[in-house]
Amino acid sequence: MFYFYIKEKKILCFLALFFPFIGYFVLFLLEYFNIIAKRSDIINDYEKYIRYKSQGNSLEDVNVQKELNTMSFLDKLGSVPDYKKRDVMIEFLVNDVDIKVSLLKMALKDDNPEVVHYASSTLNMLEEQFEKLIDEYKGVYSFRKDLDALKNLEKIYYEYINSGLLEKEVQNSYRNEHCKILKRIISDYGSDYDVQIKLAENYIEMKKIDSALNLLEELKNEFGDRYEIFKLLLKIHYIEKDIDKILKLTQQIKESDISVPERDEPLINFWR
Repeated sequence: MFYFYIKEKKILCFLALFFPFIGYFVLFLLEYFNIIAKRSDIINDYEKYIRYKSQGNSLEDVNVQKELNTMSFLDKLGSVPDYKKRDVMIEFLVNDVDIKVSLLKMALKDDNPEVVHYASSTLNMLEEQFEKLIDEYKGVYSFRKDLDALKNLEKIYYEYINSGLLEKEVQNSYRNEHCKILKRIISDYGSDYDVQIKLAENYIEMKKIDSALNLLEELKNEFGDRYEIFKLLLKIHYIEKDIDKILKLTQQIKESDISVPERDEPLINFWR
C-alpha cells in the first residue's frame, strides 16, 4: 500500500507539471487523505491510552461491604442536619473498624466545625496508633529476632503506607524503611515472591524504575510468568506512557496461560 502510494505520488507530480490545476488538486487530495489516515492512527492509540488510564483507575481491589458502608455513610452524612452529623460519624467508626481514611478527609471539608474537628482528631488518633504499633513491633523484633516478628513489623509498615494517612514526602520516608525490612527478610530467610513483589511496588512508587525492572526480571526468571509481575510491568509502561509496550504486554498475557484475576480481565480484554 505504501509502495503504491509513493509510486502514484511520483506519477501525480509529473501530472501537476503538465496539467497545473487538475494535477495539483489531485496531489493535494492524496496528501490530505494520507495525513488524515496517519492522524487517525495516532488518535486511536491516544484514545486507547486515555481509556486505559480511566479504566485502570477503576480497577482497584473492591470490597463490596466496604463500598456499601461507604455509600451508607455518605448518604447519611449528606442527609442529616448538622447537629446529627457527629453522631453519624461516631456510628460509622464504631461499626467499621477498618476505617476509610479518604472518607474522614472528605469530612474535613464539612460545613459543620464540630464534624471537621472530630474528623481531624480521628485522623490524628489513627496516625498515633500506627506509630505506636510500629514502635511496639520494632521492640518485639529487637528482642526476638525471628521471621514472625519481622513479618509483623513489615505488615504494619505496609498497612500504614497504604492507609492514605501519609503525605507523599513522609510516605517515601516510610517506604525507605519498608524496603530495608523487605530486604532483611530476603537476606536472612531467602527468596520470597510476595515480599519481592512489595519491594518492586515500592521501587515504582519511589520512581526507581530501573531497580523495579531489574527486580521484576529476576522474579520472572525465578518464578516464571505470573500475573503480579506483568501487572507491575504494565504500571511502569503506563507511567512511561509507552503505548506500544502496553499493547505488546497485554497481547503476551492473552496468549499465555497466565491466570488473570476476574477484576482485571476488562483491562486486559480492552486491548483485543
